[in-house]
Parts: sequence; structure tokens; C-alpha cells
Amino acid sequence: YFYAMLFVCRGIIVAKSLQSSAAWIIAVAVGLNVLMSATAIRLGLGIAGTAGSTALSMFFSLSCTILFLFHRLRFPLTRILVHLATLVFPTVIMGTALLGLTALSQLLPVNKYLYLAMELAGYNMIILTMTGTAASRLKIIDPLDPAKVFKGVMGS
Repeated sequence: YFYAMLFVCRGIIVAKSLQSSAAWIIAVAVGLNVLMSATAIRLGLGIAGTAGSTALSMFFSLSCTILFLFHRLRFPLTRILVHLATLVFPTVIMGTALLGLTALSQLLPVNKYLYLAMELAGYNMIILTMTGTAASRLKIIDPLDPAKVFKGVMGS
């Protein structure tokens, strides 16, 4: 998620010729990632800990990059915070829901295929809810029209 968002930001940075001004962000994020990954390994968290470390460092990198761009493009601080909250909120909700599903699947006698189906259904419900919220309350995207979506997918 954060990596995909960073690609958009990278394109803006290149288009505005701000690469050398923004290089410090990547340097700090890489250092943070190495430090957190080493700590996770020492704590015995293994690959899950290093993956979490990478996600946190990418979130840090994305947040700093967005703040950098908004500052360079002279957006007001309130607008920056609204956009950051809009980017962070779905991730927090999805992460919490997926952790809840994982905990639920460990409490119940659920096989791995049923668990994956529950996770996929939960993920899709969260995405649709967040899309609806973004369209109706935040007004940052157009409302989702399933007929248009399926028309585009089916090619008719």
C-alpha cells in the first residue's frame, strides 16, 4: 500500500525536479528500517517483525514525502493533515480487522480455506466501506457505480 503510494509521490518529485532535495527522506527511512529490523530480529520476531519494520519505515517515508511535497507545493497545513488522515485511516482499519480475523480464526476450529475466504470477505467489506466514505463524506472520489465498474471489466 505505502509502496504504491510512494510511486505516485516519486513521479511528482521527478516532474518537479526535487530529487536531490528529497533524497534525505529515503536515507532516513532506510536507516530506520535497518534499525527496526535488527531490533525485531533480536527480539525473536523473525520475518514477521522485519516485515512490520519495513511497513513502518515505508509509512514514515510516505508521510515525510507527502509533507515534503505539500510544503514545496505550498498547500496549507490543514489540507495536508486531512490528506494524511485519509491515507492512514483505511490502513489502520484494514490492519485492525485482519488482526481480529486472525485472532478469531485461532479461537475457532476453522480450516485455512475458510479462514482465507473470511479474510477476503472482510478485506472487501472494508475497501467498499472506505470507498463509500471517501465518496459520500470526504468528497475526494466519485461515488462507486457498480454498473460502470462491471461494464468496464466486461468490455461492453
